[in-house]
Amino acid sequence: GTHSNLRFWDAWTGHNLNNQSLRGLVNRLAAGPIFGLSPTMILVAVDGVFGLVVAALLLISPRDKEYAVIDGAALLIAMLALSPMTSRYHFVLVLPAVILVVAAVINDERMRVFGGVVLAASFMLLTGTSNDLTAWFFGDFPYVYGFMTEGAIVLLAALAAMAGVWRPPGIAAGESRSLEQAPL
Repeated sequence: GTHSNLRFWDAWTGHNLNNQSLRGLVNRLAAGPIFGLSPTMILVAVDGVFGLVVAALLLISPRDKEYAVIDGAALLIAMLALSPMTSRYHFVLVLPAVILVVAAVINDERMRVFGGVVLAASFMLLTGTSNDLTAWFFGDFPYVYGFMTEGAIVLLAALAAMAGVWRPPGIAAGESRSLEQAPL
């Protein structure tokens, strides 16, 4: 996997089942070169692609104050995924994204099916297989393959859909309440 000259740093960010960030996933799955790419290059590519996905979500998000929370939820997920060390206990920070998607599913018919599928997939990856429902059955398998990180990343799809189609109550399509125009 990826490594440095610092023993303490490698103890936390190296091959460690408690590290559920993308770095931890790459360290578990790419112990040596794959197709001529070093684990460090694989990590740079994975982080880069993920960073582009988050940047695209932020670019399509309206610049309205009502959508700032969607951007914040996406950035919390990005923080968890891109952090050098993300413990499974840090995933409580996914709750704002889950609450937002649940609110959109309840309040907007266009989000019901897609948002429901995303919530179900996220729940199964984050909680169902990793902690509560079936942890005794799966053992360490969900931790080795990064199910918690994947469950958080899945939520980005619903957040992107919300940024594109969802309107908070009282905001009509095309109506803007820009952050720059907000009353003081």
